[in-house]
Amino acid sequence: GLVASINSGGLQGNIEFLDDPKGTAIRVFLRGGTYGEKFRWKIHEFPSIPGTANPCSDEKIGRTYIDFTEKHGTVTAGQDMVLLSNLKLIPNASILGRTLVLRSPETGRISCAVIQPTSRIRTYQAKLFSPLGGTVVVRQSAFGTGISSQLWYVNGTRRDSIHRWAIMQSISGASESPSITFQNEVTHCANLQATPFFHISEAVGYAAVGREPSSITGRTYHSVVSAPILEKVANSLYIAIYSDIDPSEVLACGRLVPIEPRQAMAKFDSEASGEISFRQESPFDPTLVTINLNDLNKKAYSYGIDELPLIFRGDKTEVCPNVKSIIYNPLKKSPDAVPEPNKGSSDQYAVGDLSGKFGPLNNAEKHFQQVYDPQLSLFGVNSVIGRAIVIYYPDGQPLACGNIELTGRRVITAFATFDFPLQGQLILRQDRDDLVADTSVYLELSYPSAASQTKTYHHPWHVNERAIPTGQRFSLSGIECLQAGSVFNPYNVSVNGFYFSHCSGLAPQRCQVGDFSGKLRHLDIPPFGIQGNKQQISRYYFTDPMLPLVGPASVIGRSVVINEPDFGEGRLACANIFEHYSDYGK
Repeated sequence: GLVASINSGGLQGNIEFLDDPKGTAIRVFLRGGTYGEKFRWKIHEFPSIPGTANPCSDEKIGRTYIDFTEKHGTVTAGQDMVLLSNLKLIPNASILGRTLVLRSPETGRISCAVIQPTSRIRTYQAKLFSPLGGTVVVRQSAFGTGISSQLWYVNGTRRDSIHRWAIMQSISGASESPSITFQNEVTHCANLQATPFFHISEAVGYAAVGREPSSITGRTYHSVVSAPILEKVANSLYIAIYSDIDPSEVLACGRLVPIEPRQAMAKFDSEASGEISFRQESPFDPTLVTINLNDLNKKAYSYGIDELPLIFRGDKTEVCPNVKSIIYNPLKKSPDAVPEPNKGSSDQYAVGDLSGKFGPLNNAEKHFQQVYDPQLSLFGVNSVIGRAIVIYYPDGQPLACGNIELTGRRVITAFATFDFPLQGQLILRQDRDDLVADTSVYLELSYPSAASQTKTYHHPWHVNERAIPTGQRFSLSGIECLQAGSVFNPYNVSVNGFYFSHCSGLAPQRCQVGDFSGKLRHLDIPPFGIQGNKQQISRYYFTDPMLPLVGPASVIGRSVVINEPDFGEGRLACANIFEHYSDYGK
């Protein structure tokens, strides 16, 4: 059958849809909220995106598709029920991949979940870069195929439009090189066979393109029972979007790649032993968290994911060097509104607040637990990969630490070093074999202690087109940095007009590839100092969803430029980006 797994808004439970000769059997099991709280329930047209702000709002999930309240009345928290609907919801895949929304008229409480098969789902994703940006996602299961997209113009066009679209095959095999893929993207698939492999528009309907990334007018969702099984295709596949002016011309295309499950693990081997591991099938599935800790000796209390990674330098005596002891909280959950540990739904806690979501470790000798977390992601700008997990004593001091590292993957590492007029280092890491890999960005920066007495704020920073001639030095300053050329923009994204309000980490294809400040944030830089044996420097850790370290759009061999403070356009410092070879193949 199909199920909406509810874990938001303070509610937990399942609403299941099972095929029945007379229509569809619906089973409702809800816990949380206040006992007896009643909810109106509807299905909306688009899949909600987990781990984003306000995922259940109409601006994100569109119009009502089916209103169950009109036909079957409200559902109640704490009271299980089974009902028979005469709607044939399963055989025609009509509700597959859409969002079920529960809304309480009395309290305003709102919860939502995407209706998914309980069986295996294969997920494919295409990123489009030019002149359209965005993503197309295809999810296939025994119940049918869901095709969803969010598309917008990156060339300065300000309109909404609808388009024919199709899946096309390339002549090269499935292991096509990044340079061929890049070539196909920038030539709008001119070299691909003209006859599409699957006409999406003819089978299910057109694709919408919006004037800006956040616009619902650029969202499309179709579900279909009979689509070709993509797993059986030997060649590389592309999504092609045709021009709405000349429907025979391909306007934009992007390679459609299978999303491989991501696995990551943090290991502990000092005051506590064991590991915490994570597995996520795709960005649209919850993450399975497995906690397996030993030797806690009743010392541990809380644990969580930190904003920063653990980094050992000279001093090996410190338990958790470099961590901030600030729980990773990308959606800015207010600490005052957090429920008691293990009493709420996962969206009510900070993403990194593991003991809040899953319960504390107090008085435990060891701890084993497996839980699905729909808010914690291994994909995209809010990924937890690379950050530290810290286990704390009851007094808040760190007991043990481990970094969340990708498991079983070959990682490519690159770096840039600054020595004047700023000092510090940028470290970039990416899975070298994953076609949709994110890149982790770690940055440490300060002014040399003699150079500046004050902290400066809001520095733009970018990867620029060219390497710079640094000679014997690591970095250059001021007008010397003009040699780096302009911001690296291989897909010719328009930077006029609304660029600064549209480019973001949630819409990275609306950004220039080199635009760190647009995708991530601006930098604040302090003078170097030592306070209570801790270095006073800026430390940042980000996940950049669009920063290739391999292929023709790679940033390796280019330079990183940091501008003057207060959103300045003048260049302050620049350094070259090199590949780091010692941990190749690790």
